[in-house]
Amino acid sequence: MKQKYTMHVVSHTHWDREWYRPFQHFRMRLVDLTDKLLDLLENDPEYKVFTFDGQTIVVDDYLKIRPENKDRLKKLIEENKILIGPWYNQPDEFLISGEGMIRNLMLGYKMGQEWGNWMRVGYVPDAFGHISQLPQLMQGFGIDSVVLFRGITTDQVDSEFTWKGADGTEVLCIKMPDNNAYSNFFYCMRGTLSAPQDEFDVELSRQEMSKLISDCENERPTTSNLLFMDGVDHIYANPKTVKIMRDVNENMDVGTIKHSSLQEFIDAVRADNPKLKTYEGELRWNNRAWKLSGILANVMSSRVHLKQANHYLAAIEFLTSYAGAANELKFVAEWLINNQGNDGLWDMGAVAKDGIHFPLSESWRNPANRKADCTYRVSGILKQLGVEI
Repeated sequence: MKQKYTMHVVSHTHWDREWYRPFQHFRMRLVDLTDKLLDLLENDPEYKVFTFDGQTIVVDDYLKIRPENKDRLKKLIEENKILIGPWYNQPDEFLISGEGMIRNLMLGYKMGQEWGNWMRVGYVPDAFGHISQLPQLMQGFGIDSVVLFRGITTDQVDSEFTWKGADGTEVLCIKMPDNNAYSNFFYCMRGTLSAPQDEFDVELSRQEMSKLISDCENERPTTSNLLFMDGVDHIYANPKTVKIMRDVNENMDVGTIKHSSLQEFIDAVRADNPKLKTYEGELRWNNRAWKLSGILANVMSSRVHLKQANHYLAAIEFLTSYAGAANELKFVAEWLINNQGNDGLWDMGAVAKDGIHFPLSESWRNPANRKADCTYRVSGILKQLGVEI
């Protein structure tokens, strides 16, 4: 008898604030995406939930252009229909300081509290490898699960495994597929999803669904639950996802498919109580499967001034223990965290333009200005504290 599954469709977008286009270009796409998302969630009861890439900074970026939609957005966040956090923005774990990682999560948590909800899943879909302290950091924020891609492949672990960090802390780890990463539903169902909204090729949709299930089986799931990631970089929510799910439930003898969230999938895995293998230490294997799992280790030596700027955070946060310095340092710390997004710290070769890095202030696009400004601010505060420099 063929295996029947519970299939969890997690609709999402992977949001790079800057990459092959400047920040403001992507911000306007974010505004259009979110405008349409609000309408969809408010008007289609079958489209239940959307995950905003594990970030909270997107809320700030959107509301600077659409402040009139704050109440609509807050209501959907409170109702678990739009999921934000746990991060403030998605960092590259190896390119920023440990203090920077903690402050990033602290800001994400703070915004989640302000907005009435916060996703308690360590979602890191596109970081180029994962530090061995990540389980420890997540548990410090009350997060006991991680969903990730890159750094480890299917020949090493099953879809679900126990990840033990450097200090012995353990979390449930969900490894997204080597083949299609955080986009397996999007890529496998692409023919159906990309057709006009008023067209629905039933036979094509079922063929694509069968391929998607087969791909997931190749990843060795440890339970009867499958994770279908319905999204990709900068993609809009697609109303056709609902039509696909409806057809599967009514006409395909493969199990049950549902619009879901990462937390709901994790809860279902735990409920099945699988016997999981344990992997210990950092996840930094490069291209073992030669698919999408490369970690681009060579970016460590590019744009060194951007990486150095982030290491101001460790010193800055130490100095905030002095009451008189806290307010003055707050601006510097928050500005640097705003620019922890992994694409802003990389050199992506031919597609990278100097003008897309550090986009929050025109003057900060100049490396000399960045260095002079940080030096001036930190030096001034040290002098106020009576520290010789």
